[in-house]
Order: sequence, then C-alpha cells, then structure tokens
Amino acid sequence: LLGGRLDAAASALEAADAAPGWGPARLARGLLAERRGDVAQARTLLEEAARLPGARGAARYQLGHLLGAGGDPAEAAQALREAARDGYAFELVLRALVDLARRRADQEGEARLLELHARATPAPGPALLARLADAHARAGRLDEARAAYARGLEAAPDDPACLRGLAYCAYRQDDRAGARGLFERVLRAVPGDAWATRGLRQLEEASTRRVWTDRFDRAGPEPKNAWRVEASFGVTPSVADQRLVFDGRQANDPAGKTRVVRTVTGEDVVKVEATFALDRLGDGAAAGLRWEVPEGGAAGAGAEGARGPTVVLYRGATGQLEVVVARSKARGFEDPVALGPWPGPGARVLSIDLERPEDGTVGLWIDGQRRGEVRVQGLANRRRDVDVSVYAQGGALGAPVDVVVDDVRVFVLRGGPR
Repeated sequence: LLGGRLDAAASALEAADAAPGWGPARLARGLLAERRGDVAQARTLLEEAARLPGARGAARYQLGHLLGAGGDPAEAAQALREAARDGYAFELVLRALVDLARRRADQEGEARLLELHARATPAPGPALLARLADAHARAGRLDEARAAYARGLEAAPDDPACLRGLAYCAYRQDDRAGARGLFERVLRAVPGDAWATRGLRQLEEASTRRVWTDRFDRAGPEPKNAWRVEASFGVTPSVADQRLVFDGRQANDPAGKTRVVRTVTGEDVVKVEATFALDRLGDGAAAGLRWEVPEGGAAGAGAEGARGPTVVLYRGATGQLEVVVARSKARGFEDPVALGPWPGPGARVLSIDLERPEDGTVGLWIDGQRRGEVRVQGLANRRRDVDVSVYAQGGALGAPVDVVVDDVRVFVLRGGPR
C-alpha cells in the first residue's frame, strides 16, 4: 500500500480480512478504497472496521476525516468523539476537531477545543498557544488573545507567531506605542519581515492619513451610501449579511465586468483597499479593485475602457494576482502583468497604495505582502474626483458569479475637506 502497489495490497488485505474479519485489515481496506477515490466504499469499510476488534478508535478517527472532507461535519465530529472514547490518541482527535471547527467557521467551537487542548497539555508550547490566541482574535476577543500570545512568549520569547499576534492586538486596540515595540521585536526575530515592516509603515501613515471605511453593515439589498452599479452583466450586486455580494450569471458580454463604484470628491486619495472572499468564484472568473481618476467624457474604449489614469488589482482568470494600468484615457489599458499566485481560500485584502505621489510609484499589496509596483503619474489626484470600484466577472457567458466584499477602505491625506 505504501509503495503504491494497490492491487497487490488489496489481495493481501482481503486475505487478512477473511471471515470473521479483522479490524486492522478492514481499516486498511477502507484507506485503500479512499486512496482509489471510492468514497462510498471507504465509508462502508471504515464503519465496519469500527465494529470489529483491534482498530475501533483508529477506524472512527479515519472515518471522521473522511466525513469531514466530504462535507458532513456533524457526522465527522461524532465519529471523532467516538474515537476519543475508544481510547484513540487524544491530541490527534483534538487537532482533527479543531480543524473541523475551523472549516465550519465555528469560531467559538474552535476556541473551546483549543482551550481544552492547552489545559490538557502539561506545558503548552508557543505554537498551540498562538493557535488558541488566533481563534480568540478572529472572534474579536482581543484581551483573551493577548493573554494567550503572552503565555506563548513566556515559553519562547522570540516566537514570531506570538509576537505578530500581540502586535496585531495592540494595533487593533489603538496601543500605538505597544504595537511599534512589538513590530520592532518581530523584525529583530525575523529580519526583513514584510508584515512587520508594513505595520511600522501603517503607524507612520496614521499621523498623516485618515481612513474612510464602508463595512456594508446596513439593510439591503441596494448598496446605498453613494455607491452606484455600473454595467451590470447579468450579475446583481447587493448588500446581504453585512457584506456586498455579487451574485448571478455572466450575460451579454463574456468580458463584461459588473462594477460597484463610489466617487470620492475633494480629497487627496493615497490608498484604496478592499477585502474579497473568492472561494466560490469559479474557473476562469475574475474579481478585483479599481482606482481611477477620470479625465472627463466617456471611457476611452467603451464601457470597459479607462476614463483616465487607472490601476486595477485583481484575481485573474488563471488564478493569478494581476495588475493592469492605464496612464491616460487616450492610451487605454496596457497588457496585464502577473504578480504571482492568489494565496488560496479565505478572505484576502487587496491594496493599491500611492507610495510616492511625486513620481507616481504605486505599491501593489495582498494580505500585507507587497507583490510589486507600477508607476502611474496621473494617479496623484490633487483633490480631483477619484472613482473607487470593486467588480466581478464570470468565466464565460452563463457562468455563475459568487463574490463577497466585506470592507472597502479609502485613505486620504489629513487636512483635506471632510
């Protein structure tokens, strides 16, 4: 089985599992069926192994993994709890239950299980305590998170995960001095750390910038709050469950982008960012963030063209993070440039940052990591109107679109009109 000779393994296991049956062999046959992709047969064999002597706990543990991967979290959790009752390795079962709770987005359950794990461990290490603290932080319990991160640092004073977590909590709780010191400790522990470098930069920016945030935490379905829908290609943007949701099927034009736009007037915009969840975007689909300084008149190349200096940062049809720019309405969009792979499932923060207005240098960021830069002179708007938009596009005509935007943030220089 380990060597990949599946047919030979199957014959040997069937012989070992001859009547009246032997638990370890039935368990191995279940694992073999799973490896071959026969999930139904794997489940049947694992359930049978759990009733035979010799492998009850292990069979239920593997059954829990199989059911969890198959989208049956309730039965998966039950199988894992039964594995623990049968004496299977407690720590392994706890880890599996924690992973299951995370996949279910059960933040409270995840935290409870991690607390149990930490209490059951005589001397919990920084990795376990950081996971517990992360769960508290995701649920907004920052005081509990700080306490768990601090315990981790007692065991390992330079642990990067605990240092980062404490810095995050301090920043969120507006403890700027504490956050600065912790960002600096991260950089001493991990020289050149991009996340800590960005944190220090954000602290500096806080004295010169202010931010407007739209969390879409209002009644829908219309976006409201000065947002407008432009060029809807069969997709309906709406506010639901405190999020902006793009939902529908691509229509009329396979390259059409359904955009939700807000015009910022009378401010010096220096950065825009938005949080996207694209787990159900679909093959060949795209979604992203757009910063545009209109020069007046219609778009340079139809509805999809640029109306002035523009930067678009987006997840492209090939699953890459990409950027495309236009330096003027007349010149239109240039060829897109790939910036590396999209990080994977979960909410991701895209940021377009006008880092040096004097020469038009724009930093391109995702989740606090700088992926590249472009130079677009006209993006320094000097209080001209700026169009900030988020968009979604299906992979083909009739293809489903499912994009979620949680937050949009616009950073402007302090001192301008409010």
